[in-house]
Order: sequence, then C-alpha cells, then structure tokens
Amino acid sequence: MTSLVNKTLHKLFMLEASPERLVFSLCVGMYIAISPFIFLHTGMIFLCAWLFDVNFPLTFAVVHTVNNPWTMLPIYSAAHAVGSLVLAYCGFAGCLQGNPQMVENLICYVRPYCHVDFFSFWAFMIGGNLLALFISGMLYPIIMRIIVRTNQENINSVIVQKHENYCEK
Repeated sequence: MTSLVNKTLHKLFMLEASPERLVFSLCVGMYIAISPFIFLHTGMIFLCAWLFDVNFPLTFAVVHTVNNPWTMLPIYSAAHAVGSLVLAYCGFAGCLQGNPQMVENLICYVRPYCHVDFFSFWAFMIGGNLLALFISGMLYPIIMRIIVRTNQENINSVIVQKHENYCEK
C-alpha cells in the first residue's frame, strides 16, 4: 500500500518540470480548499487549471485531501472566527450583521440540528478568503524551500551514481 501511495505521489510531482509551477499548484489547491465557496471547489479547480495553467491532478488532490468531511467544520469555524475578529477590529461588527435572505432561510432550517445561534455570512466570506490567502501565501516559501532542497538532493544522488558507474568502467 505504501509503495502505491509513493508511486502515485511521484507521478503527481513529476508532471511538473519547474518547482515554481509545482509550488504554485500546491498553493492554489490550498487556497481553494480553505476558500469559503463551499459548493464551487471543483469548478474552481477547473477554472484555475485553465486560467493559471496549474497542475490539475495535483491541485485536485490537494483540495480533496485538505477539505474533506472530517476537516470541513474546523476550517469553516476558523474562517468564521477570523472574519468576526477582523470585522470587530475594523469596527464593522454591527454594520454587517444582516445576512442575505437565502442564507437566513438556511440558518433557520439548520439551527435546530446544529445548534447554531449566530452566523454572519459576511464574517464567513471575509474570514475564509483572508485565512485562505494567508495560509497559501505562508506555505509558498516553505514548500518552495522543501522542493528545491529535495530536487538538489536528487540531482546530487544522480551525479554520484553516474560517477560511480563511470569509475567502474
């Protein structure tokens, strides 16, 4: 099982020749996974793959690995909390309390089952986008450093192996 996972990951990463596009695809996938546009993630993957020429399979894998039924509640709760903090800090907490009618109807339907007392659509949207931008932007230099270091180690091992093969002849 582990070898199958390793082979699949190797195929996903080897589709990209440049580390910049690889890291950009990973970060776009992370943004889409955390973004507050709940039912539009797959459409966003297709759109970003077409507009920004990102690695579609890798972005798809990142989105559906990060955003799954077990991680949705913590991600969206954090997004709402960040949005509420930002709106309160900026002084808009009282101004943006009203939700669109469609969202209000959904909250009235869900309230008995989820015990949701308060939900601000605008806090969720602003917080989700800010959180997604912050996390994907923060991950870019970290993942870039890891990818460059891994590529350098692979190149060095290939050079050593070729040198050993040359010396044997």
